[in-house]
Amino acid sequence: MDLADKTYGGTHFTLNSIVSAVNKSNTHLKAVYLDACVMNMCEYWYGMKDIADYLMLSTFNVPGDGGSYDVLVNALASQDIESALATHCKYTVQKWDKDAAEGLHDMSAIRTSDIEAFGKAVKNFTDVLDDTYANGSAEAKEYIDIECLQQGRLLPGELRKAEK
Repeated sequence: MDLADKTYGGTHFTLNSIVSAVNKSNTHLKAVYLDACVMNMCEYWYGMKDIADYLMLSTFNVPGDGGSYDVLVNALASQDIESALATHCKYTVQKWDKDAAEGLHDMSAIRTSDIEAFGKAVKNFTDVLDDTYANGSAEAKEYIDIECLQQGRLLPGELRKAEK
């Protein structure tokens, strides 16, 4: 079975190829750890939620050789899995921050059983935000625009102007 993504010259895995490989093995993983893949986004959480109990993912490019595998193995040998993943995340991000001259570094440990509840909470939030922007006061819309601007996001008001 070819797991590589052809759009990258056959050198990269895709979400679908990872999930397909695990599903074809008839295995349920305790954890999936992707330390240098820029895959910490909710689309990947949802895509992998059924193949593992935990996901440990980084959002940004990471320096050097990736995670501290010796720390992870030692933590797994001496702690419950959630504590071990938390220990590894904290140690690894601190190491990246120390070793790299610049850049943003993070890593999340996610319990996949919580992903559906997270998705519902995000949907509720975005529904309220959308309703507030569509039907709220001018002051509320201005506040949303300012918050979006400060976060470097496209402003709903700018989008509406562009649509005209």
